[in-house]
Amino acid sequence: MAVVGNNYTMLTDADQLLETMQHVASSLAKDSDSTMTPEEVNEAIGTANQALNTMLPTFAQQHSLAQQELQHALAAIQGCHNDHGGAHRTQLDQAVTNRLAAKEQCHESLNTAIDAEKDACEGQGDDPNCLCNEARTAIVDQIALCDAVDDTYDAVFCERQESCGVHLECYTSEFDVYNSLRSDVEAGMLVRQQQYQAYMQSQCILQLITAAMVSGTPINHQDLISCSEVDIAELTISFPEVPAEPEPCPTPVGGDPDCDAAEPATTLAPATTLAPATTLPATTPAPATTLAPAPAPAPAPPPPPPHQHGVFNGWSAAEGVQLLAGDFNGDGKSDVALIGGPDWRSIPVASSDGTGGYSVTNCAVESMNDWIRGGSARAMVGDFNGDGKDDIALVGGNGWDTVPVAFAESGGCFRVTNTRVTNFPGWSETPNVQSVAGDFDGDGRADLAAIGHSGWATLPTSFSNGDGSFRVTNSRLGGSFNAWSASSGARVLAGDFNGDGKSDVALIGGPGWASIPVATSVGDGSYTITNCGVASMNSWLTAGGAQPMVGDFNGDGKDDIALVGGNGWNTVPVAFAETGGCFRVTNTRVTNFPGWSASTNVQAVAGDFDGDGRADIAAIGHSGWATLPTAFSNGDGGFRVTNQRV
Repeated sequence: MAVVGNNYTMLTDADQLLETMQHVASSLAKDSDSTMTPEEVNEAIGTANQALNTMLPTFAQQHSLAQQELQHALAAIQGCHNDHGGAHRTQLDQAVTNRLAAKEQCHESLNTAIDAEKDACEGQGDDPNCLCNEARTAIVDQIALCDAVDDTYDAVFCERQESCGVHLECYTSEFDVYNSLRSDVEAGMLVRQQQYQAYMQSQCILQLITAAMVSGTPINHQDLISCSEVDIAELTISFPEVPAEPEPCPTPVGGDPDCDAAEPATTLAPATTLAPATTLPATTPAPATTLAPAPAPAPAPPPPPPHQHGVFNGWSAAEGVQLLAGDFNGDGKSDVALIGGPDWRSIPVASSDGTGGYSVTNCAVESMNDWIRGGSARAMVGDFNGDGKDDIALVGGNGWDTVPVAFAESGGCFRVTNTRVTNFPGWSETPNVQSVAGDFDGDGRADLAAIGHSGWATLPTSFSNGDGSFRVTNSRLGGSFNAWSASSGARVLAGDFNGDGKSDVALIGGPGWASIPVATSVGDGSYTITNCGVASMNSWLTAGGAQPMVGDFNGDGKDDIALVGGNGWNTVPVAFAETGGCFRVTNTRVTNFPGWSASTNVQAVAGDFDGDGRADIAAIGHSGWATLPTAFSNGDGGFRVTNQRV
């Protein structure tokens, strides 16, 4: 697999470095026939120092990532047991036993009633007496009761069979994933250990070379031999014990129903660990030319009739509509808004009641829909004036020199400004550039940032003044962050990933990445870069057609990253932000929502829809729906799903 191929390249480099160091050491050994010029020695030492400083820190990270992937694979197997085995299986077994006893008792009572009817009706002929009629009525009533008892038993029995089948299939699938991953990890471990030995041996020889050059004494041959003694124990992978295979499903016997259990959705498989993007040179971006803003608006849809469900879904499925989430009424709970529909002059808002229910408003808003449709712009949500209500800004429009902002007011309405902003509108429409909204200086007002051009060496940031205008900075980043952001498939995200009250910029989804680079905001338009290894998230995002969502899913004050919409998924992967720009990944099964979010035309958004301090996820966009499914976060990677009409 790719990880082995990359490691093979590194192994070749490690062997070449060792060979070079041995050659230099040989030239400095006593009675050596090998000679090198001082320039050649200095060049070799410089190359060795650079290689060792670059590569040695990566071994512990690669080792940790491999161990994490194994733990996640084992956790997925254990999740099969937690969801369908253990106490859950015991409870179903007991329910089947109880329902079977009730079924047998009911049929015994029916047989007793049949015998009683024979006795009561014997010799009655066509004109039975009251006792016979009562006995026959008792049989009819008992048959109806037994039918209901039988149905209950069948349902409980089939529920157990289905759960058991899911358990076995889940275990088999996850066990196969684990075995495949283990083979890759073992192969990678062996290659990594060989690399480490070569690099550590090179480091030891480099120290001997340096000492010999300082002291002017030859290198002792025995010291060279001792450099080959390298301890690789710390790079040995620990393979924990795999949970036992579940017991087979009970075999149906006579009288048991023929259950036609539906097959479960496939489980998301972990991905192999690959190297992050390479470093590329960059230059400072040129300013955009000043052009006119977008044209004026056209007609719009009417508000929904009272108590009519499904209208909001129909609007959400219209061509060109963008789904947004934000607290547009300032009540502490996120709402859902729609923008960009054909010929619209309003921004419909579904305001959350905190329980999964929503109420719809459809207030007229000038210009915004036409601007977003006519200018290829994207809508950004944030509280741009710091009044506690989220607003909507547009960026990226063709030829714009303004940033339109719809400031949220009472009753689901908005007030629009369209103020000229220096350079940023032109930069944000540059090919491949993505814009994000966040409070990058921590002043309580949302700002804008843009990145994604491989030729840039900066991260332009527009700080909101609170009145629809912005102050623009364009500070150099340093390193490879701009080049990474321009990689094919890379997504630009904004969130407060370190919990310091200032939004940061993260990248995810680049080809072959095994990390999530983060540009942490200093607050003045400058950023510091981290690039911590993160298991699986990048490969899941690129393989499954999923979308990343940013929000504080565990309520710890740091924003996290969730993935939804992957084809065939029955889980919601979440990368929980930890210290130092690193993330901890969970991948928990969630009822129905992963499949719904993958439906055609459906968009998902993250927001705190119940106001509990934890981010949730909502999805809409299917014209046939009359509901707005919402997955409320439990804080541990699990979600509670509602599906109320709207």
